[in-house]
Amino acid sequence: MGPGSKAAVAGLGDLGHMGVKLASAIGAEVRVLTHCAARADEAKVLGAHHVLLSSDTDAMKRATGTFDFVLDTIRRSAVAS
Repeated sequence: MGPGSKAAVAGLGDLGHMGVKLASAIGAEVRVLTHCAARADEAKVLGAHHVLLSSDTDAMKRATGTFDFVLDTIRRSAVAS
């Protein structure tokens, strides 16, 4: 990943914040993938160029295959069996 590359950061928690800042600092075009529309302004302040809502299935389909790098920072809870 570097200048001009297209990066996606999935999730905007602690690690996602750092991912956005790092990708933006090295010159990548950064898109944050989130389920929370309220985080859009925060993502842009951190350096994201775009925000994609994961609930927007059409937009998600259009974005498929358009990234050079994807950082998945979404923490998944352990499921009891």
